[in-house]
Amino acid sequence: MRNGINALAAAMFVFPLAAAGFCQAPDAEKTLKEILEGEKYLYGQAVKKNANTALKHFNAALKTLELGVLTEHLAGRIALGSGKAYVELKKHKEAADSLRPLASGLSERLFRWKGQVWGRGPAMEWSKALQKAREEIEAGKAAAGLEAEIRKIAESAAADQSSQHVAKAAAFLLGLLAESAGKHKEAADIFLPIAEEQSKFLDDQGKQRIDLDNKRIKTPANVEKTEVPPGELKGDYLASVNKGLDWLAKFQKEDGEWSETALEEMSKADPLPPGRVKAYANPITGALACMAFLRAGVKTDDSIRGKALAKGLAWAKDHQAGDGTVPAGAESWASV
Repeated sequence: MRNGINALAAAMFVFPLAAAGFCQAPDAEKTLKEILEGEKYLYGQAVKKNANTALKHFNAALKTLELGVLTEHLAGRIALGSGKAYVELKKHKEAADSLRPLASGLSERLFRWKGQVWGRGPAMEWSKALQKAREEIEAGKAAAGLEAEIRKIAESAAADQSSQHVAKAAAFLLGLLAESAGKHKEAADIFLPIAEEQSKFLDDQGKQRIDLDNKRIKTPANVEKTEVPPGELKGDYLASVNKGLDWLAKFQKEDGEWSETALEEMSKADPLPPGRVKAYANPITGALACMAFLRAGVKTDDSIRGKALAKGLAWAKDHQAGDGTVPAGAESWASV
């Protein structure tokens, strides 16, 4: 459980996240349901407060969660809820393990580790000292007196309105030191308020994203549509799709390849439409052609279109390299 929470929550700080309570991915609905149940029992909302039951729901939520840009915020909800439940149960080591990733995320966001020191006056020196202290802690070489030095920085920075980021970074390091010394209750107590602040930040950021999406001008380019398989189209639309499929079958090489080179070569006898622009590199053209047949409901049967689809799929399979490149050995087309 602890390793799962750490892995999930550690990834939360890479992307802008969706708001807590807003579940945009269908796969996360079950996860969110378990989280909401866990939070009811954790905070005693309309039910008797029960940390054990809450933890069971958070564990179930963790099992259903799949990482993704739209669901990573749920990992934070699980981490914070689990940490609070463990605190209630006086399982302080587990609590510290659950809360640490969120606390780390806040310090990363505010302090900007990795050699970037910022601030004015004493904050610059405090930042340099904390950078060095963190390196020592991570290397397992914390010198005697380091805790007292960090604590002094934390107290001094907390009294300086412009150095609050330094104070929170120092607090996070004190939590790490407490953990390494086996003082798990102290570590959990330090991590909890930091984790709560980071969780609120993620929620607020997500809500802002949703508000912006709701205010966007709705155009055909950004309104979600339910796709209708071309095979269900009627009249002129269906006729147009069928003509396009016949044209694709006509310009397929005998071995099943569709490519820009093949199209250019075969079109000498039957010119391509005026104004045609070369838009795709070779590896993607065949995939798009196969997709057109599949979306139209074509089956790999003995019909002209069915044979074209079967040959196209077989060509892609036979020419695919171990890393997925089609054709094998082709240069990347990402920059085309």
